[in-house]
This record gives sequence, structure tokens and C-alpha cells, in this order.
Amino acid sequence: MARETVYLESKPRYEILDGLRGVAALMVVLFHIFETYSKGPAYQIVNHGYLAVDFFFVLSGFVIGYAYDDRWDKMTTWGFFKRRLTRLHPMVIMGTLVGAALFFFSGTAFPQTLQTPGWKFALCILMGLLLIPCGNGLDIRGWGEMNSLNGPSWTLTFEYIGNILYAFILRHLPKVVLAILCVVCAFFTLDLTMGWNVFGLLPKAQYNVIGGWSLAPDQIYIGFTRLLYPFLCGLLISRILPSHRSDSNPSGSPIHLKGGFWWCSLAIVVILAIPCIGGKQGVADGLYQALSILILFPLIVLTGAGSKTTDAKSTAVCKWLGEISYPIYITHYPLMYMQMDWVAAHADAPLWQHIVVAVGIFFLSIVLAYGLLKVYDEPVREWLKNHWLKSRSMLSHKGAMLLAVSVVVLSTSCQRPGDWTQRERAVIADQPAVMRVLTVDDPEDLAVLRTICNDLSTRSLKDPLYAELSAKMLATVTSPEQDGVGIAGPQVGISRRIVAVQRFDKDGEPFEVYPNIRITAFRGDLQPGPEGCLSVPGRRGEVLRYRDIDICYSLPESGRDTTERVEGFTAVIFQHEVDHLDGVLYIDKLN
Repeated sequence: MARETVYLESKPRYEILDGLRGVAALMVVLFHIFETYSKGPAYQIVNHGYLAVDFFFVLSGFVIGYAYDDRWDKMTTWGFFKRRLTRLHPMVIMGTLVGAALFFFSGTAFPQTLQTPGWKFALCILMGLLLIPCGNGLDIRGWGEMNSLNGPSWTLTFEYIGNILYAFILRHLPKVVLAILCVVCAFFTLDLTMGWNVFGLLPKAQYNVIGGWSLAPDQIYIGFTRLLYPFLCGLLISRILPSHRSDSNPSGSPIHLKGGFWWCSLAIVVILAIPCIGGKQGVADGLYQALSILILFPLIVLTGAGSKTTDAKSTAVCKWLGEISYPIYITHYPLMYMQMDWVAAHADAPLWQHIVVAVGIFFLSIVLAYGLLKVYDEPVREWLKNHWLKSRSMLSHKGAMLLAVSVVVLSTSCQRPGDWTQRERAVIADQPAVMRVLTVDDPEDLAVLRTICNDLSTRSLKDPLYAELSAKMLATVTSPEQDGVGIAGPQVGISRRIVAVQRFDKDGEPFEVYPNIRITAFRGDLQPGPEGCLSVPGRRGEVLRYRDIDICYSLPESGRDTTERVEGFTAVIFQHEVDHLDGVLYIDKLN
């Protein structure tokens, strides 16, 4: 297959790692809220909250390696950049626009803002939209930030640099070279945290990794140091785990914890909140930061990757935290500027008023992020996926830059993610009651069968189209031509997480439809059994399956998730059909 001829769907996510990213993002918000009242780093409450950035870079390296390492035979370098821009840049744009809208509400704490010329303000907006770092000549707030409108965007600058390094260099390197680079970059981390200052790039020994947000030699050194070891370490972990995977350890991670999400979340909170070691910025606290970055964060990623959520509540919490993590991180800081301004103007206000403002800022940050996620970020990314990523035409780099600037305008007309697309509506409506079953013998069908499926939104479940698809899937699987025991959405050309399964474990052995289904736990031993598939006509084979599983799926009436344990042959059917939703065929698992 030629590269870039089909759109590559996203792989299944590590739900626990998504949740941990959200926990760290919320800790960043708390860190910044308390920072307004801090007398210095040694006195800061949620003292090491800035280390969340280093944790994010470990996660980023791991996720990039997992998501793209095995796809370069089907994806060009520009295709990789298109995917990363689609994922990250819409919220970069929105963070800049929110910062611009609130910029002049901080004149007391940042009087320089009120002296800003219009042309300089407009230029800073444009550069922020394009994520071009600003030097001191365009510092319109007075803090020397790369983006005066939204300070934390400096980490996205380094995230993009990490992605560029991966695409052109790191993806080609063997594991042993990555390991050597990790050791080298660990030295740079120790150079900061232990106060060595070997290269003399810092004005003085600082015993921490604080910094990276300015275009100055010392700040650039700090920024690259914070990026390189964590990103390389995460990438190395993603390369090592596949060689250790087995049926009993599908993740390959050596660390598995029951309730792993909650234990890892506790670890993140403790690491970021622990007071300054020794009461000052010195060797003791620097050693703690080095330990956290070099050892603890990689261990947490290994634990999160190796553990599973086993109940619907934990899964829902991880999903929500994962969704909110990036939006809240990239949009909360303009509200912090406003909080700083209020404190500067009302330093003598009663304590209870300061508490109300702080609590209000925290919850407003969450509400703002979640609202932007749902009404802006997800619709824009869905539009870009359908009209840019899936397009076979090669959009020029200049056109891509223009698209990044104008993408915010598109959000008003984009459909929500999870809603039925026009193509899906046409496929369902045009098909007869017994739908055509896609087979591996047709190359175009095979591309659909290998596609990882998306969830359906609550609105789509209540759409009459869902009932029509359910009825047609049931008619198809029970038709004399097929006479099957289960069928999945992609088998009838619909890349959604929906299956129809015959419940041999219920009275009457009925067929039932399950939207947004996932297997949350496998139980017991693997047992061999014969299998066939409607999409692989004329073949049968023996496959190892678990006898007992837990499933989670959505109730069409409410959209809420529910869980259920399934045993015996019905559990085998569910495993076969859910594999279809992840682009896996039973022939991939033949003994």
C-alpha cells in the first residue's frame, strides 16, 4: 500500500495515562493559584507543581513512540506533522485568543500592558497564533515570556521541537542509542538540579529546573534540558515494552497495580505538592527534583501503562481527566493573570475574599476548558480530520500555516465529534435491510476493516439513524446468507464502536446491540477454540480466548455507561467482535 493513501485512525489509548495527565494539569492550576501569594520557590504551596511539565514530556515521548513508531511505512513526515498540528494547534490558537481577550484586565499587576501600542499587541497575537516565540522586544507584559498573552505556551514550543526531532532523527535511532542519549541528557538535568552549572550558562547555581519560557541563553538551556531527558526516556519506554508483551502481559510493562490509576494519581499529587526539601533551594531539594524526573516519573508511566481500569467509574474519571488535561493547561493562565491583578489591587481584602477568588478561578478554569473542548476543540479537530487529514491532496506548508490561523473560524460550522457524519448517514440510508458485509478479499473493504473505530455521542445514540443501523445489523447477521453469531460496525462499513452479539448465556439466546463497547477486564485462562468470520469467508481457525470478561458499553436511552460480566462462548463472541473495532481480525491471532 502506498503511503498516505488512507487515513490512519488513532490507536487505542492508555486510559490511565490520560487520567494521570489530567491529574497533573489540575495540580498545575493549583500551583499557579498559590503562586500568586508565594514569597518565593522555597515557600510555595504545591511546591513542586512546575515538575508537571517534565512529567508531561515523559508522557509525550511515550505516546509519540507508541502511536507512530510502527506507522512510518504508511505515513510521510508531512503526514505526521499534519496529525500533530491537528491534535495540538487548535487549542494553541484558542489559548492565545483567550489571553488576548483578557490582556487588559491586568493593568494593576502588570502596568506595562496598558502602555502597549496597538501594532505590537496585534503582532503578538499573530505570533501567538502561529506559536512563534517572541523576544524581549515583543514583551508586552514585562515578564520576558515567549508569549505574553499565554505564558504556558512555551512548553508547546518545546513540544513541537520534540516532535520535529522525533520525525527527522529520533525515530531512526535504535534503542541502545536512545539509552545513551538518555544518560547524556540526564547529566544536563543534574547540572541544573545539583547546581553544577558546568557550562556557565546560568547566572548562578539554581538547584532546580524552573525556567524555559524566555528567549535568553540560560532559559533556552533550561527549556531544552527539561524537554530532552523526559521525552527521550518516554520514547525509550515505548520502544522497550513491545518486546516484553505476552498474552498474560499485553502491555509489556513489568509493573501492574490493582487500582493503578488511583495509586499513580496519589504519587503525582504527593510529588508535586511536597514542600521544599530542606526549606531552601539547595542540594537536597535539587536531588529530590532529579529523583522525580529521572526515576519516579518514568516508573509512574510504566505503572500506568501496565495497569488497567477495571470498573466503569475509574474508566469514566480517566476519560474525563484525559479530555480536560490539555485544554485546561493551555487556557487557564490568562485567568491567573487576572487573579494576580485582583490580589495586587486588593492586597488588604479579608482572607475569605481571597479564598473565594482563588476557588472561583480554579472552577472557572475547569468550566472554561471543558466548554472550549466541547464547542471548539473537538469539532475543529473532527473537521480537520475529515477535510485535511483524510484528504489525498497535499496541502502546501503555506496553506497549512494559513489554515492554523483561520481554524478558529471553522468551529462555528463543524459538527460535534461522535455525531453521525454525512458519509455514514448515506451508507446507512442507502443500504437495504440486509447490508453488504465487507470482506478481506476487497482492498478497499480491508482498509475499512483495519480502521480503529470511534465512539458515538449521546446525541447520535438518540438519533433515529442509530435505531436504523441497529436493525439493519441485526437483520444482516441473522440473514440466511450470513447466519452469524455476531457482527461489528466496520463489517458493514461503519467505523463506530458498535456490535451485535447473540447472547447464548440468556434465555431465548437473543441478539442484542452494544454501542461504545469496550472490554475492561479479562479473567481466567486462555483457552483455544474454533472461529470463523463473516468478513473472512471460507476460512476457519483456532484462536486463544479468555473464558470470562467484563464489558462496558453505553445505554442508548441515557448515554450512560454500564458494565457487565460475560462468560463462556458469549464472551468469546464479544472478544471477536471488539477486536474488529480495533482493526484486528481473528486471522491475526491464529495459533
